[in-house]
Amino acid sequence: MSEQAATWQRVTVADAAAALGVSTATVRRMVRRGQLEGERVQRPQGIVYVVKLPVDGAVPVQEPPATRRAPGDTSRGSVQGDDRSQAMATWAASLLGPIAAELREARQSILGQAETIRDQAETIGRQGAELAAERERGRMYHAEAERARDELATAEAFRRRNSRRLTITIALVVAATLALAAGLAPAWVR
Repeated sequence: MSEQAATWQRVTVADAAAALGVSTATVRRMVRRGQLEGERVQRPQGIVYVVKLPVDGAVPVQEPPATRRAPGDTSRGSVQGDDRSQAMATWAASLLGPIAAELREARQSILGQAETIRDQAETIGRQGAELAAERERGRMYHAEAERARDELATAEAFRRRNSRRLTITIALVVAATLALAAGLAPAWVR
């Protein structure tokens, strides 16, 4: 009993897989086939499945049962597998063919839409620049119109002021002329 405890060790499935250089799924298959011994162990953290491994890490290998086939014979399952592979390939092609075609059409549509968007962006940029130039011309026009209104108002004010002066001056000249003609002019006018 002590000899057996010294030559065997109990390890987790993951540790056994690491020691043997295989996956945990392979270790589980080996336990199911009887190539390794395994058992459930109660621990404070819960139940753990452990595998009994030799201390030296060598696992006794059981040879699979030999089959009676002549060299070059193909098993019936293999032919069915090839037929299934071919059927799966045909099914996948029939399923994926329309999807791939639709994807190509969608890609072409997207490329066309991207080109349209690019053209529209250029048009928008050009129209934006034209609009900015038009706004600037409008500002200049309004500024010029405002200046012209100011000049017109100044000229009108000047005209009104000068027309009163002119009217007064003409009235004085007419009055002085009439006074001279009537002999009623003051001495300084004569």
